[in-house]
This record gives sequence, C-alpha cells and structure tokens, in this order.
Amino acid sequence: MLVCSLKQVMTKSVCMMYGSLLSRVPTPLPMPGEAKTIKIRVSPREIPLVRGYRNEGLSRIEKRTGAKVKGVYPDDSLSEGKIEVERG
Repeated sequence: MLVCSLKQVMTKSVCMMYGSLLSRVPTPLPMPGEAKTIKIRVSPREIPLVRGYRNEGLSRIEKRTGAKVKGVYPDDSLSEGKIEVERG
C-alpha cells in the first residue's frame, strides 16, 4: 500500500505542470497492467471528491491504471488530502 497526496492523483494540471518531476515521485496508483483491482481509502470527507460527479473520478482512475476500482472506503487515520491504494 502506498500513501500519496490526493492532489497528485486527481489533478490533471499538476501532471502537466510538473511532468518530469512527477515521473520521479512515487504514486500510489498502479501503472497499467500492474493490478487488476484496487481499493482506495481516503478521509471520509473526501470520498465525494475521489468519486467525482457521476463517478467520473473513478472512471478516470480506472482508465489511467487499467484496474477496476473495487471501492472507495473511509479511513479516519488518513488526514485530508492523503490517499491510500491497495492493489489486488
């Protein structure tokens, strides 16, 4: 399991701005083909942020990783802005 900033995972402009820098920073999301399924844990208040409008956020994660998102689960131990991904 890896923990990372939620902003690194969800914000497209961050990737565009920091391109090569982010390629050296570990991300909690698996690369395409590394996992068949993933479970995501975030602060309870940030579940809607990860899911997105009409689950668009989950669709983007699935498209980026090639893995099926099994669910987004609340985790009180994570501070706001952090995300934990479990690969399956």
